[in-house]
Amino acid sequence: MIVTRGKNKALQIDIPAQKSPTGKRIRRSANTTDMERAKQIEAKLLNSFKGESSMSSHSNHDKITSLKQSQQQVSLSLLMTAVRIVREEVNSQLPAQTLEIFLALVLAGGESKMKDLRIQTGLTQPSMTRNIQALGKKNRKGEAGYDLVESRRDPTCDSRKIITLTPKGLNLSNILYGVMRVNNLVNT
Repeated sequence: MIVTRGKNKALQIDIPAQKSPTGKRIRRSANTTDMERAKQIEAKLLNSFKGESSMSSHSNHDKITSLKQSQQQVSLSLLMTAVRIVREEVNSQLPAQTLEIFLALVLAGGESKMKDLRIQTGLTQPSMTRNIQALGKKNRKGEAGYDLVESRRDPTCDSRKIITLTPKGLNLSNILYGVMRVNNLVNT
């Protein structure tokens, strides 16, 4: 901060250049009378102290960012582990959409409306139907499916389907939650 006295006892306060959110340098100056001088200097000193505290909060921000990145790495590692487990237990060629629906159903507690799964995964209705059939006892071609889920009509509305895990799907779900418990990511 540069403080100079100009004509008629005016005070010129030049604030060092700062960067705006867009990265451009900002240069501010203020002309004040002698009566406002104390308030301006006090405000500038307070701002300088705030700048120092924001520097320490900046390092805290870095620590928080680092922690979030570590958590994200753990989450991605866990996701990769879940994908490997499901593919080893079910089929090494399990399509990504089919796997996504199964994992969404596991996260939903083992039972969900097809519409809710569709919204959660962002898949179209035909894709949902095809993948749910593949996860069931028989796929759409009548061949053996993965037998991880079963669908039934919603008793409150005939046009809705409820998707639930079969005993085999529930067993696989328990394996996945066991991995999460080992990594302290869910409560026992």
